[in-house]
Amino acid sequence: MKSTHELLFKATQALHDELNQAPVLARLLELDLTRDEYIRALLGLYKAISTIEPALVKFENTSTAEDTFNYQPRAQFLQADLMSSGIESGPAGNLATPAIRTAAEYLGACYVLEGATLGSAHIARNIEFQHPALFQLAPRYWRFQQQHAAHWPVFLSRLASLDEDALLQQAAIKSAEQVFHIFIEHMQAIPNAEQHH
Repeated sequence: MKSTHELLFKATQALHDELNQAPVLARLLELDLTRDEYIRALLGLYKAISTIEPALVKFENTSTAEDTFNYQPRAQFLQADLMSSGIESGPAGNLATPAIRTAAEYLGACYVLEGATLGSAHIARNIEFQHPALFQLAPRYWRFQQQHAAHWPVFLSRLASLDEDALLQQAAIKSAEQVFHIFIEHMQAIPNAEQHH
């Protein structure tokens, strides 16, 4: 039987690629990234993450330690960075909060957010090097992501608890797909530079 990590990676690869190709996210790696584009990307990330996090926190608060990973909330850092930059983050995302009822669904959702931390650490290094002034607009969020990326192996060891149960693996995959769709919808709802002007 394949590992849960392998199955999740394969099942969500197309969604992962679709998310990465969202113009507002792709612009974060460009040399001519503008402040306006940067802020809109941060807003999109905040909307998506703040849609998902309440379900994860609720599950952790009502579950035993062996069923959880000790997810570390991060929307608060984005919100604080936006506020200190004079940007109103507005309400949380307007999509329905995903239903997280089981450890498998919880771990599937965490797979997307913890995996995003690895990508965010790469983006953070790029922005800090190429756009130091922009980086300082959201230092709390990017610093969290850079530091938290080291937790990925810990998460994978927890994810491996599903490896011997195909039904639990499928539940994790469905949850991960739902979370990817939330990210994609929020990031695609943010206008790119051409649409904005």
